[in-house]
Amino acid sequence: MKASLILCIAASAAMFAQELYQMPAARVETRWASPENPSAEKGAGGKANAGRKGRPFISVPAGGEAVLAEAAGTSGTVRRIWLTFGERTPRTLRGLRLQIF
Repeated sequence: MKASLILCIAASAAMFAQELYQMPAARVETRWASPENPSAEKGAGGKANAGRKGRPFISVPAGGEAVLAEAAGTSGTVRRIWLTFGERTPRTLRGLRLQIF
């Protein structure tokens, strides 16, 4: 009984997940924003420092702010955000705030 209940819940969750997002019928253009190319312009990454990593990361001091990516006149989906932290204590991780708007 327990196994069939779990299977039923998993199957219904998968059914609803399909309705949550549909790929648009129009052509989809993929963009990759990085510290070197925050506007995610096509072909604009890796131009600093003669093609080597000119700005591989952004350091944000405590209480500071940084724009990770910025786009105007378009819409899209953020599929991945990669963040690394030098100090990973529970206090530090609980104190993080990521604002997306």
